[in-house]
Formats: sequence, C-alpha cells, structure tokens
Amino acid sequence: MRVLFLVAWLLELGFTAATWFWLPEQVGDPGKTMGRSAFVLMMLALSVAVPWQCVDGVAWIARRMSGALDLPNKAYWLAPERREATLIRLREAMTPLGLLLLAHFAGLQLFMLLRSRPELPQIPQTLWWIGVVLAVLLFIGWIIQLHRRFALPANASPVPVSRQVRRPQRRPRA
Repeated sequence: MRVLFLVAWLLELGFTAATWFWLPEQVGDPGKTMGRSAFVLMMLALSVAVPWQCVDGVAWIARRMSGALDLPNKAYWLAPERREATLIRLREAMTPLGLLLLAHFAGLQLFMLLRSRPELPQIPQTLWWIGVVLAVLLFIGWIIQLHRRFALPANASPVPVSRQVRRPQRRPRA
C-alpha cells in the first residue's frame, strides 16, 4: 500500500505540473479568479503537504506529541508495550486517506482544466456528482475502518485515562 501511495503521489504531482500551461491565465469563477501560476503552485503545495501530513505526519505527531493525536482507545494503543506496532498500524490505516486526498486534488485539477477548455471532451455533470458521492462514501468507509482497526480488543480491559477534572471558573454575580 505504501508503494501505491508513493506512485499515486508522484503521478498526481506530475499531472498537476503537466497541466500548468493548459489552464487559462485566470483560473476560477468570475470575480474569484487566481492567476494560473498561483493556482498551480497552491495545488502543488497542497498535494505535497496534505497527503504527507495524513500518512507520515500523523506518525510523526504520535511519536513527538501523542497528546495531540486523536485515536480511538489511544491510552491502550499507545501504551509503551504497543506503541511501535501501533505507529506502524497507524501509518497503514492512514494511507487510504492519503490516496483519497490525492484523488481529490487530481479531480479538482481535472475539473478546472476541463472547465476552462470547452474544446476538450467534457465529463458529464452526472459523472462528476457520482464521483463526489463515491468520494464521500469512501471517506465514511475509511472512518469506520479506522474505528474498527483501533477498537479495544475483546480480551483487553480499558486503560484508565488520567485526567484532572477542571471546574469552570465562574465570575461572581454583581
């Protein structure tokens, strides 16, 4: 899965860079336009940063600031005896999200390209909506799979999370 992610990442970056000059000078809706170079640079930056953050960045955060990680049953899965194995499982679990995001960015680039070039064969609007619905369903499926992957095992007892209960500070009534 890791190799698939890296190949898809390179293909998406290549597609975005290759379509640079096919876009019009101004990209976007009237009144909300952006220069072609700025749009493509933004798409390249997002295509590099966001998938990396979802796949490798999550593991990086988990290693350095596990409190910033929101993982189901985090206390159990990040216990010292399971931590390294969990980080490997976490990267594997996050790779499909990275692939979904790469598909999203490629779809956005394709949409902008086709919208700005009416002479190119156009994709019917119905297919675009089918793609959007499919992407949402895949994202929901990914969330469900993540919760299943990090569910508490049947033979494990929940690890108590030590949290200090803070009482809200109330202002005295005047």
